[in-house]
Amino acid sequence: MASLAMPALAANDPTGDVKSLVDRALSVVHSKEMSLASKRSEFRDMVERHFDLAGMARDSLGEH
Repeated sequence: MASLAMPALAANDPTGDVKSLVDRALSVVHSKEMSLASKRSEFRDMVERHFDLAGMARDSLGEH
């Protein structure tokens, strides 16, 4: 799994950041070595690292 490690995202290159994240997600999807449970875990980790889910939920509710 170390060979699938995601490179650090650069704060000054948003397009590169998104491309890197998409490339990483696709490598997980296409991996024949990873089990389904490993793939789910990796996706969960990627989402938790790169998305503010609590903030997104708060923003989507607005004043409600």
